Amino acid sequence: MINNEWYKVFRKKNNPYLNKSLNIIKNKKDKNYRTLSFELSKIVYGSDKFFFYDFITFLSKKIKFLKKKKKISIGEYGSGNGFILYYFSKKYKINNIFSFEISKDYLNFQKKLIGSGKFISVKPENYKIKIKDSSVDIFIISSLFQYLPSYKQAKKLINECIRVSVHRILILDIYNDLTKENYNLKKMRESELSQIQFKKKYNNLPYRFYKKNFFNYINKNKKVKKFFFIKMPKTWKYRKYSFCVIIDLKQN
Repeated sequence: MINNEWYKVFRKKNNPYLNKSLNIIKNKKDKNYRTLSFELSKIVYGSDKFFFYDFITFLSKKIKFLKKKKKISIGEYGSGNGFILYYFSKKYKINNIFSFEISKDYLNFQKKLIGSGKFISVKPENYKIKIKDSSVDIFIISSLFQYLPSYKQAKKLINECIRVSVHRILILDIYNDLTKENYNLKKMRESELSQIQFKKKYNNLPYRFYKKNFFNYINKNKKVKKFFFIKMPKTWKYRKYSFCVIIDLKQN
C-alpha cells in the first residue's frame, strides 16, 4: 500500500502558507474584501489577479441562482486559509458558513478572518461531514481530491456532500488520469528535479488521479438530478491536466 503523508504537510507547525496568511490580515481593516481575498488566494495558488478574478467569476456563475434566497448557506471541505468562503461571505453577506479543514491552525485563522460560522476539524481518513441532512445550499471542494488517501474515501466524501447539500456541489480541479504522465513531467520540470529525485521527493506524497467513469456511481443516488464535467477557468495553469464535477440535486 502506498503511503500518503500529505496530511503531515498541511498540519505541520510553522506552515509557511499560514504564516504568510497571518501577515496579510494584520492590516485587514485597510483592505476591501476583494483585495484581501486575492492576496490570500495568491498564497494558495501562486497566481495573479487575472486568475483570481477569472476563478471568482467562474464560481460566482455557478452559485448566482441563489441570490434570490433571503438566506444563503455555503460549505467548503479542505478550506485552507478560507479565501473562497471569506469572499462569498462578504459578497453575499452570508453568515451561515460551514468550513471543514484538516489543520486546526487554519481553522483558527479562518475564525479571525471570517468571524461567524462553523469551523470543523477533520482527520486525514475522514469522510464524515458532521452536519444535518440538507443543511448547505452549495458545497465546494477545491483542489483536494488529489491528496485523498483512497478512492474509497473519495466516494464516501461525495456521498456525504450529497447528503448535506440542498442545491449543488462543486468539486474542482480533479486530476485527470489521462494526463497523469504529462502532469508529472510538468511538475518535474517546474521543480527542476530528475525523475529519480522527483520519485524520492514524492514517495510518500502521491497525487491521486481519476478517470471520469469513476464518478458514474453518482447517478445511483436518488437525491441527484444530474452531474456533469467542466474545465477549470482558462487562466488556470494546470487546466489541461484536470477537470471539475458539478452535481445538481433534485428540488422538492
